Amino acid sequence: MFEAVKQDGLALRFAAAPMRREKHIVYAACAQNASALEFTALYFRKDTELVNSCLKQKVVARVFWMFSTIHLCIHFARVVLL
Repeated sequence: MFEAVKQDGLALRFAAAPMRREKHIVYAACAQNASALEFTALYFRKDTELVNSCLKQKVVARVFWMFSTIHLCIHFARVVLL
């Protein structure tokens, strides 16, 4: 399971309940995909270190998406207007 969540954090949703309570598995899953926090044992959702890490990851992903979208819009505008 550890190798699976390292490659796809959302694989945690298919893990048995005892695996969702294993700290190293949960941290690996959330490091790979912050959305995996949804599938962890409830007490991990109260782990401020883990939650903060997931929030930072989501913010970075959204900022990257925003700048990628802006870049595509500028490129499209150049092609259409020029």
